[in-house]
Amino acid sequence: MEFIINKEQEGLLRDFLRQQLSLSNAEITRLKQRENGITVNGEHKTVRYILKHGDVLFLDINDSGTSENIVPTEMMLTVLFEDEHIIALDKPHGIPTHPSHGHYDDTLANGLMYYFSQKGEKCLFRAVNRLDRETSGIVLCAKNAFAASRLCYDMQNGLFEKTYFAVLSGKIPDMGTIDKNIKRKEESVIFRCVCGKDEGKRAVTLYKKLSEKGDFTLVELSPLTGRTHQLRVHTSHLGAPIVGDTLYGKNDGQKLMLHAGKLIFRHPVSGEKMCISSPIPERFKDVYEDF
Repeated sequence: MEFIINKEQEGLLRDFLRQQLSLSNAEITRLKQRENGITVNGEHKTVRYILKHGDVLFLDINDSGTSENIVPTEMMLTVLFEDEHIIALDKPHGIPTHPSHGHYDDTLANGLMYYFSQKGEKCLFRAVNRLDRETSGIVLCAKNAFAASRLCYDMQNGLFEKTYFAVLSGKIPDMGTIDKNIKRKEESVIFRCVCGKDEGKRAVTLYKKLSEKGDFTLVELSPLTGRTHQLRVHTSHLGAPIVGDTLYGKNDGQKLMLHAGKLIFRHPVSGEKMCISSPIPERFKDVYEDF
């Protein structure tokens, strides 16, 4: 990746990497350890170099390895966006994001590794966001460590805008904010629950009713924080759990009606505002025909 330094960017190379590019110490170390990981005007430089106006800085951001522990598996993938730095996939319901016990070769990671192998690209599996197996929608992956570092920084600092669609079992106000702390339920590694402000971690969710039909409500959910099971816990707290949620609702025989439908973020290299969308899936029609 190449940068042409302007007057505002003059100064210590280390500061440029940390402040302008938001690179972590680990990523900077990785670049330093490569033979030509950091060059200026075609010559190797240390991070103590003083950048000047007109300098051409090159960073070798390509991954040097592959995710060897992830078995490439041929599967149908829906690519919503792709360039040399990122790829956004539309994950189906029922497909895990990462391999785990009992799911070694049937995850989104397996499918993406196969996809990369067919294109001759050597990339690690770097999912920036993660969806539960039952949740469908957008999963954003970085193709190199540089993109992963920038995207993870932005996500950790609240610069991602996420929008989910859900069908709730029950009725709610037209719009509102749920600002309720969430903690892990005692003696459980899975269940979470709403708790007092002096417990757990703060969790904030914006909601907006799109339409309602009988006992069901189609809503738009926007989490401002990223707690485990946040949307499921918060909607259940409202008295209208997500349809198909057997953890925080009832076992109604339906699939979980939760879908990651929109993701807005800053491109890790160009800085361009990106908006990735995924349509509401067909399974919603099993409960709510008029969405």
